[in-house]
Amino acid sequence: MVRGSPLTTDRRVVRAVGFVPVEAKLRLPEGDDELVPRGEIVDRLLDASDTPVVLIAAAPGYGKTVLVQQWALEDPRPFAWLSLDDEDNDPVVLLTYLMLALQRVEPVDAGILALLVEESDAIREVALPRLGRMLRQRRRPFVLVLDDADALVAPDAIDVVDTIAKHLPTGSQLVIVGRQPPKLDWSTFRVRRQLFEIGTEDLRLPDRQANALIESAGLELTDGEVRQVVERTEGWAAGVYLAAVALSAAGRERHAVDGVVGRDSMIGGYLRDHLLTSLSPADQQFLTRCSILTIMSGPLCDAVLHGHGGQATLRRLCEANLLLEPVDREGQWFRLHQLFAETLRTELVRREPDEVRRLHARASAWYEENGDINAAIEHGIAAVDIGRASRLIWNEAGDLLASGQVARVEHWLDLFTSRQVAAQAKLALTAGWCALHRGRPVDHWINAAENGLYEAERTGEPESTTAGAALLRAVLARNGVVQMAADARLAMRLQEPDDIWRCTAMLLDVEASYLAGHLTDARARLKAVGELAEAFGAYTVLAAALTQLACLAVELNDWRGAAEPTERATEVMREWELEQVPLLLSTHCMNALLAAQAGQNEEAAALARRCGTMIAVNPQLAPWSAMQCRYLLARTQLILGDTAAARVLLSEAFAADHNDASWLRELREKTWSHIEKMSLGFAHGASALTTAELRVLQYLPTYLSFEQIGKELFVSRNTVKSQAIAAYRKLGVTSRTEAVERAQALGLIQK
Repeated sequence: MVRGSPLTTDRRVVRAVGFVPVEAKLRLPEGDDELVPRGEIVDRLLDASDTPVVLIAAAPGYGKTVLVQQWALEDPRPFAWLSLDDEDNDPVVLLTYLMLALQRVEPVDAGILALLVEESDAIREVALPRLGRMLRQRRRPFVLVLDDADALVAPDAIDVVDTIAKHLPTGSQLVIVGRQPPKLDWSTFRVRRQLFEIGTEDLRLPDRQANALIESAGLELTDGEVRQVVERTEGWAAGVYLAAVALSAAGRERHAVDGVVGRDSMIGGYLRDHLLTSLSPADQQFLTRCSILTIMSGPLCDAVLHGHGGQATLRRLCEANLLLEPVDREGQWFRLHQLFAETLRTELVRREPDEVRRLHARASAWYEENGDINAAIEHGIAAVDIGRASRLIWNEAGDLLASGQVARVEHWLDLFTSRQVAAQAKLALTAGWCALHRGRPVDHWINAAENGLYEAERTGEPESTTAGAALLRAVLARNGVVQMAADARLAMRLQEPDDIWRCTAMLLDVEASYLAGHLTDARARLKAVGELAEAFGAYTVLAAALTQLACLAVELNDWRGAAEPTERATEVMREWELEQVPLLLSTHCMNALLAAQAGQNEEAAALARRCGTMIAVNPQLAPWSAMQCRYLLARTQLILGDTAAARVLLSEAFAADHNDASWLRELREKTWSHIEKMSLGFAHGASALTTAELRVLQYLPTYLSFEQIGKELFVSRNTVKSQAIAAYRKLGVTSRTEAVERAQALGLIQK
């Protein structure tokens, strides 16, 4: 108590206060107010000095108290401070401490306290009105701070605060600080513009202030590392400081910011002590179990917990500022602070290790039922329900691969071990298609899919798995176009009408018929496939169908009719980033041919070289596709006048021949007859490089020896050497270094 105060001699006041450490409750806390200067927010508080009530509400560790300390240093008005606790729910105790705090600024009406001691039942009728009059009559403006105000829950104690808020003299302010505001009529204060609010978003530390706090812990980080710390802690001041202390204490070997996680003993301990243990057992269990969720809603939490009332619980915990915040305007979805979520997940594993998989399984089922397949897959994997996760991935793979999102599918596959992928039929099929899009070996994935596990008890799963393997065989077409058609039709019989893979099967069936010489209805069927593919969003199939229409037009000498679908196919490839998909290599070849026919020789030559390289590095192309691409490039080289290059390409097309691709074979032979009537010319130049020579060329920029390159290509060292020397001669160079430089300049290999 303040020595000399009229209140110090009143024994009734002393009896009311008891043995509570009065000085601690009334003193402005001593803190590290210089560590994190909050100048911008302090300026806002100073500018709002004519607003009667200030509310500062946020979770522990956001620097609420430190902010008010810094404000007090800048504001010329005296600050009266009261740190609240549960005992202050007794209105007599609360009023006593309030009077003591205000006494430090200006003498108070001590008779109010005497009245309370004698007649505690007269608070509402007598004491509060008298308190209001006393406040209005005070002459010196002041700031009254009620710290930890969320301790007040009793209606009578809240009435005391309400009285103060409504009877402040001009120029004075009431500052309420806590995790959550006491239950005052906040809406009225807002409507009357009598409230200035500071919340979590205002208190997040920007990079500059976070760096000051980090340096105070004796740690120096780069700007990028500071930014990472801020991102991981979401600007939470306590998290930033604890992260800095943890990183500093761990030494340089753990200097990486990736170590800033909620499982860290310092950060996790703080969160457990200041947040988790303050909750009821029911709320602790709710949050620890729901921490497996990235975002939460009432229905989702109810499904995961097999409970009810989840929405009300989420809103209540959010309002309590427990590092849980809404992510939408409607307040239906919420998220935990990522460090708190990590702490809770660690706590869940410690408390209920056997429950984790069940919780993930329920979350996966709920997400699948509600259409969020990505979340359903991730929770299915976490639940170690490999069969279910495999099915979900395969169901999504068609749409994603068709629109060029191979990396997203590969991300899911990377969540499994290689043994798990090979053991599950749907994962093996998915891996096979990803390999096909990347130009990697595929056949072993077909074998794995045909022998893999799947959810046999689920309706339609055996048919779906068989169709997937048949379709992958059809794409590779190892046994000719007739068998390709048979595999494609088998897939179509087993697929559901709305299965996006059906577009691929229909395209392959049409192409098999076209390649075998059945041209009568090929144009109409290709157009129908293209329309269906566009409706399904199967953009790879759409581009392929358009390219085959262009091929038909070229054979009818309708160059204008070929240009339009080729241009459209190219637009589709670019829009969906499908340029590197091997299945669409024929589109690039058609562009080269059309450029040559239009007299754009330089562009045509560059495109032809690029296509030749793509053929060389994609040995997984179906034989008929490789044959068609070489045929188109041979025609391109003929227009460009490079007979030697055309001979090489057609010779390789013979090697890739399908005996049952009669129409394509007829076109190739007709072109070969035309070449034989022309002068051979010099078999020199980049266009004369064979596929084998181009393939070896891709390895020359590496440090691999000829012997090591041979092992990569499954050929002998001497074969590699002879192919390299042949490439040198055609490129007009004499060394490996010169060959690399020349090939890079020509676009034959990437820099």
